This record gives sequence, C-alpha cells and structure tokens, in this order.
Amino acid sequence: MKIEIEFRPANGPAQTLYADLPPRDVEQLEADTTNPDRADDVVYIPSRVKKDGPTNEWMFRIGRIKIHRVS
Repeated sequence: MKIEIEFRPANGPAQTLYADLPPRDVEQLEADTTNPDRADDVVYIPSRVKKDGPTNEWMFRIGRIKIHRVS
C-alpha cells in the first residue's frame, strides 16, 4: 500500500516522504499516530525522499508524523 509520511521536525519545515508498506503495517502506523501514549516512541519506516527515489530506513518519533494513504 502506498503512503505519504508527513514528517514535522522540531526545527524546520515539514517534509513529505513516500513508502510502500503492507496494509497491516499501515493500519498499525495509523493507530499508533492517533495514540498519545505512543507519541515519544520511535519507528523505523523504509521510505523515500522522492516518489521514485531509492528507499532508505528512516527513524521517526511517532508524534512527529502523519500517515496519508495514496490511491
């Protein structure tokens, strides 16, 4: 499933990254990002800076990301 990850760093502008994840992982990320108890937890998400760029393993604090499904 294709998603966009809106990342809001502590300093600087928001960034959008792109990922292809299994539906189960997307559902878990969506649940985690709406749970305030998980805000300081860290997740590793294989994602890209450009839609067609190389995939890298990125580390995010859950409270700093929003997940958007892409059709």
